[in-house]
Amino acid sequence: MYFSIRYYAGSHARMIVPKAYEKEFQSVDSLSFGKKSCMVRCLTHRENDNRILISSAAKEQLQLPDHRMAMCHITADKARLTVPFGVFTAGFQIEGQLLGPRTKYFEGFSTTGQELGYQAVFFGCQHLSTLPAYISGYVYDRQVWRKIESPLPEIIYNRITNRKTENHPKVSQALRTLREKSRVFNPGFFNKATILKYVMESNETDHLLPQTIFNPSKQMLSDMLQKNAVYIKPAHGSRGEGLMRVKQNEDGSLDVLEADASHPHHFENIHSYFQAYFPEGSSGYLVQPRIYLLKIDGKPLDFRVHSNKDETGTWKVTLIGVRVGNENQPTTHHIHGGTIKVLEEIFSEVRTRQIKQRLTDTALMVSKEIDQHFDNQLGELGLDIAIDEDEGIWLFEVNSKPGFFLFDHPALAEQMNEYFSYSYRYGQYLMDREAD
Repeated sequence: MYFSIRYYAGSHARMIVPKAYEKEFQSVDSLSFGKKSCMVRCLTHRENDNRILISSAAKEQLQLPDHRMAMCHITADKARLTVPFGVFTAGFQIEGQLLGPRTKYFEGFSTTGQELGYQAVFFGCQHLSTLPAYISGYVYDRQVWRKIESPLPEIIYNRITNRKTENHPKVSQALRTLREKSRVFNPGFFNKATILKYVMESNETDHLLPQTIFNPSKQMLSDMLQKNAVYIKPAHGSRGEGLMRVKQNEDGSLDVLEADASHPHHFENIHSYFQAYFPEGSSGYLVQPRIYLLKIDGKPLDFRVHSNKDETGTWKVTLIGVRVGNENQPTTHHIHGGTIKVLEEIFSEVRTRQIKQRLTDTALMVSKEIDQHFDNQLGELGLDIAIDEDEGIWLFEVNSKPGFFLFDHPALAEQMNEYFSYSYRYGQYLMDREAD
């Protein structure tokens, strides 16, 4: 049963329910939200609506958020409130796992929410046809996925899977509708060029970027290649897609290694390379010099750092993983053969502590800088950070909807529950902020 929740000033723990539901609530003497509960006196009101009025005393004991809608579950003399928390995504499967390989992560996400008093409702653009009355969607409860009907959640977490899906007209229209009716956080996938410009234009963060040229001409690329090998990447790419490492040989020829290739392509000169890859120009690409990364057993490594906002809207570093690649790949991403480790597997205790502090300071500085441009729409970030052979620290990329692949490492999987709690805590912050 869904109810509209309102609060009133009262020094006693009480809930006042519609007279029409008197029979269902007549034995209730306790109310719970997440892991907290309190004894309550249950009264009725005669208004012809579905409001439940909760006293400020009960609200404080249960630490209820200022959401205006909740589901009430009654078992004997106990009532339990759960607040719907929307997760807008795509890729629902008719057979097998409901959300494909992401299902295991979203089951963990749902379980975390239930412990905090939230019910995650997963839905896509195809589930909005019944608005404004309600939406359909899926919940994970008692280890089973169920399809339900729900009012539109007041807070919605955007977890659309990829850029192509997010740019689909139906998905774009759905996001516009959701933003008009609810609070949506995580606005969309980043344009690398835009984010890097934000970082470059800040005195606080500009030192973290290697030389970066957008839309490089043949001459610009030629000048850079005379000094060092370079990386060329698309502004709209992710997961290493479209990434190339380009090296110039003494005779002027080029070796180009793509992220998904086992061997480099050879070109006689820069002109033949440009003709093959950029016949209409290099608009939408950027180039940076190669950074010679720290190595372990001859293999290059960099770091994936996750930052999230908490219930006060403050950025926190929530997860740090090490990505170990190989010399024959231009990226350390796990999709292209990289492996995930934790700091403690590679470095000494003292060195781990030093690196963790540097990564934390860098990630928080960048998160705060980028956040200024998005008006509280960001709730999480995934930052790819590297340390070079000379101990210089570099920012490679910032992701607006980081994947959950780090949880495939057993040590990091133990942090999953705490990590997922931040989305709910930030959702509560947004709702409380709206109420103010």
